[in-house]
Amino acid sequence: MNKPADRRYAEIITGPTLEFVQPPDQLARIRQVVELGLGNFIGLSAIFHVGNSDEERAEWKVRYPEWAAQIDALPSARNLPIMGSPAILSPLPEELLLEEVRLCRELGLYFECPSYVAQGFGSEFKANDRLLREVRRIGGEYLLHSCVLGENTSSLGSVQPYSYWQEQHGMDPESMNLRTMRDWFLEKDRAKVRQALRPGLPVTTNVEATVQFRLAMELGVQVPILEFVPSDPAVGIPAARGAARAYDSPYWGVALAMGWFRAPLDDTLPARLRIAYNYFFAAGASYFDNINCPFHIHGAPSGFFTEQSRPPFRAGEPEFRDFDDPLCADVRQVMREFARFAQFHRRPAGNPRVAIGFMLGHLDSYCFGKAQSHVWGVGEPGWEVGDAERTWDLFRVAHDTEPWYPPPEMYYWQKDPVRFPRHGTPPFGQVDIVPMEAPLSVLKSYRCLVFLGWNTMTPDVYEKLKDYVRGGGRLLMSLPHLSAQVHRKPELELIHDGDLRDLFGVRVTGKGENAENVRFVSSLPSGPYHFPEAAFYIEGAPLARVELAGAEVVAESVDPSGPVGLAKDGAGEPLLVQHRLGKGFAYLFTTWMYPGPHVPALLTDVLRTIVDAEQGDIALEGQLVSYSVYDDKGCADEVAVVYAANMSLYDQPQIPTLIVRDQRVPLWVDAHGMRIAWVGPRLIVSPRDLMVRVDDMKTHGDICEVELTAKPGRHEVQLEGLGSRITEVRLDDRPLRLKRGQDGTHYVSAVLKDAHRLRVGFGGARRLPR
Repeated sequence: MNKPADRRYAEIITGPTLEFVQPPDQLARIRQVVELGLGNFIGLSAIFHVGNSDEERAEWKVRYPEWAAQIDALPSARNLPIMGSPAILSPLPEELLLEEVRLCRELGLYFECPSYVAQGFGSEFKANDRLLREVRRIGGEYLLHSCVLGENTSSLGSVQPYSYWQEQHGMDPESMNLRTMRDWFLEKDRAKVRQALRPGLPVTTNVEATVQFRLAMELGVQVPILEFVPSDPAVGIPAARGAARAYDSPYWGVALAMGWFRAPLDDTLPARLRIAYNYFFAAGASYFDNINCPFHIHGAPSGFFTEQSRPPFRAGEPEFRDFDDPLCADVRQVMREFARFAQFHRRPAGNPRVAIGFMLGHLDSYCFGKAQSHVWGVGEPGWEVGDAERTWDLFRVAHDTEPWYPPPEMYYWQKDPVRFPRHGTPPFGQVDIVPMEAPLSVLKSYRCLVFLGWNTMTPDVYEKLKDYVRGGGRLLMSLPHLSAQVHRKPELELIHDGDLRDLFGVRVTGKGENAENVRFVSSLPSGPYHFPEAAFYIEGAPLARVELAGAEVVAESVDPSGPVGLAKDGAGEPLLVQHRLGKGFAYLFTTWMYPGPHVPALLTDVLRTIVDAEQGDIALEGQLVSYSVYDDKGCADEVAVVYAANMSLYDQPQIPTLIVRDQRVPLWVDAHGMRIAWVGPRLIVSPRDLMVRVDDMKTHGDICEVELTAKPGRHEVQLEGLGSRITEVRLDDRPLRLKRGQDGTHYVSAVLKDAHRLRVGFGGARRLPR
């Protein structure tokens, strides 16, 4: 695969790794990446399966005497009779490693060289900077990166008592708090990162299945890679991309461990893999590592290293599928198609548009895992997952839409029945989870910042947020986010002793009464968000006593003792306030607790209102389709590129509506497929397949000229005028007939090969929908 000719385009790295490829087979598998068109990348690995029998192990030791001690210490895996025990045997023999590096360079394959491959693992670790420098010298530009930390934050979900921390790590329980635990998690890996950086490898990565990429990146790791699965991509994508932006990463990516975590492994794997490629490509990933599918597929239990952790095989799932298995063949076909597309297509460099950033607060260790019961790995009272983490549950509101039939509730006005998001998707299709450590320049790239989970406030962060709002940002926080406490306790330690007038226009004088019912005020103050006036909610929360000093009340507590259960007239205690600061607006929930478990319906409507208000000039309306919007700054016109990925597992197309400046256009997206639309000032160009691309668009008067490149074949290209109707279409000076589909779309059909010029003329104004 060739590099993009223009730096305005992203370079896509895609291919498999050699995980569980036995040492004698690795060179052949590297060659097959090129021979079979599986991508432009290979990940080196020293993870194998060692047989159970004495004969097999003796053969291993004869061939690889440097691993003899590791093999002798390896327990048998009697429930893996075909392959035997999984094991990390490292370092790789130097001769084999360097031969693999030479082969990658000869074939033009990017490659990853994890540090453990050259330096050993665990008790076998031996720093070998000389060998890594030789890998760098031989590999040259094809040495892509070194993987330093893998699943580094999974330990945040496994808890230990004080006795463990004291006996194993010398930590005094009296001195353990959120800050000291964060510092410990950083320090335990600092030496590993320094060791990996010392030989001067190009970049370093870490692979995580949680949202806590920042722990590694604060140590100097440069590239976040999301392990998919077991992570939830709706959370993992925003976290990986948000961390990449916060730490100025050159790219971010995904490790597609799809063969492991759905048990039993079934024939849906190729379809799920195709959807995942489209989904992550649209979201901005530039690195795709298919861990263990094209050469062989192992059942999930085959990847567990101990008998205790190994789950049983289920529903007839085979232990192993070899190279010729139809499922492996189907996976290779999916990989070939994606590699071909990634080589041909030119996605604009950088990340897609993102309007809303959800802040991963200071000292927040939540992983978004259902099994996480405590924070920072401490299994003691006072460290339990609580209101802060449960408030993170409302993160999904940004992606949800109301069902067509909402079930009845105790009172029909508990949720406003007419306040639906227009699109059911976040603005421009994406949101980020942004580490609070991000610099102000990164925060300013978001139109709105929302705090949900834990945050320990510091003076520097407070000033940074003031500057963000003053410059035009919109900020949503709750009172606990402004507490400086480093212990999990209900008492707040509000920054500036509760004097928040400079940011939120209020002064907090203490803890107030409990609100039992709340509503939005009937006369909302003017601002960017139009909340549902007078909507009433039968829920409440402990409030703070506040004095207004420039803030305006948006929601308040109410007395429900009026006639027929309706609230009495008159102002209640402020619950949500709005404050203008410079060019921006700051919103504060005055709840004494994190609001998620206490006012979930109200907070849901607040978030949905924000999602609705922050919609931009381009949106996609529909379900089961994920989309993103990029700006192609290299075109003569201002051109946005829209990617729409069909997320349905079933063999069904989706037909979402593309909305551009209030004009609505249906967009057919094939089953398991992706559709791309180039949006200019006066024209939408959207090929029906992925082997046609737009290289430039230029409008002068009533003419738009489009430069196309296509793979040979007959192609259909949808054309829609924006604000005026199309009167003429010419391809390389030949007239083309503009056809009209049954769904009202317009398209042309032509045999295309290589470069073409499309000339589109416009006539009278098209009446836009009101």
